[in-house]
Amino acid sequence: MNYTIGDINFKDLTDEDYTHLHDFLMANISPVAGYSPNSVFAWNKAFDYGWNFISDRTLLIACCKCLEDGCSLLCPVGEFPGSDSQVLIDNIRKEKRPVKILAASDYFIKKNAEFIKHFTIAEDRNQSNYIYASSDLAELPGGKYKKKRNLIHQAEGLYPWTVEELTARTLPECIEFLIQQDSEVEKSYNTDEIPEGIMKERLVIKYALENFSRPGNRGVIIRIDGRISALSVYEIIIFMGETMAQVHFEKALRSRKGLYQVINHETAKIIHGLGVKKINREEDLGDEGLRKAKLSYYPVEMIRAWNLESILIGNNS
Repeated sequence: MNYTIGDINFKDLTDEDYTHLHDFLMANISPVAGYSPNSVFAWNKAFDYGWNFISDRTLLIACCKCLEDGCSLLCPVGEFPGSDSQVLIDNIRKEKRPVKILAASDYFIKKNAEFIKHFTIAEDRNQSNYIYASSDLAELPGGKYKKKRNLIHQAEGLYPWTVEELTARTLPECIEFLIQQDSEVEKSYNTDEIPEGIMKERLVIKYALENFSRPGNRGVIIRIDGRISALSVYEIIIFMGETMAQVHFEKALRSRKGLYQVINHETAKIIHGLGVKKINREEDLGDEGLRKAKLSYYPVEMIRAWNLESILIGNNS
């Protein structure tokens, strides 16, 4: 990859960089999902990230396939002091095309008001994160969750299941399950009509499972008749002293009625049992079906994501 912004040259993000970057990424977690080391390295399979440090206080991650054209970055990671923001501004000014910064949090926007003045800013609803009370998803209380409880009760009448922790020992079975689940998805599309987002997610979740032994990864497996029929992958992060679980993936066989509700419920029960009070089920990527499903669980909060586009082109200020 030859990716630059001004005089900043970005290195290809490779698996060899994981150990080097892990501690920095964990120490500078964003409330918007996608910035933990496990997420960054998994989604690198879809977006070809590059990286470089402005200083020992700020990491930049270039997103080489996030846009059809133009330069793009994820939100700067780290303290991002005024001296570092000025370095980035100076290099953006050398570009002859706008530079976009993707998936910035409210916290970043408020903390870096002077830096933001050099950009237009727009909320990206497709990247907003859905936050739930873990007790709601674990207990499904009251009338508003009646349909969810009914689906789970119907599933109980159709097939018994067992719940277990996803571990390195079960990874080969998990990969086999993904192949089966992919086959079900493909049957609902013509081969040449499978959405690009689904194709990218396949690469990402396969990578996440193959590297599941890395620190922080946790998961849940649902077995039916001894075979894995659903799974989830999550990790627990701490932002500004608040502990939260981020559920990165939930996959279930569509042929089993209610199984997506089952894996959601069983995962939430485990997270709630750990004493974690909030669950981030991440974004909907603009998928209307997924948006409807996530709203149907009644989030207690939406973490907004913002995209910035520079108004610094050439030597203009």
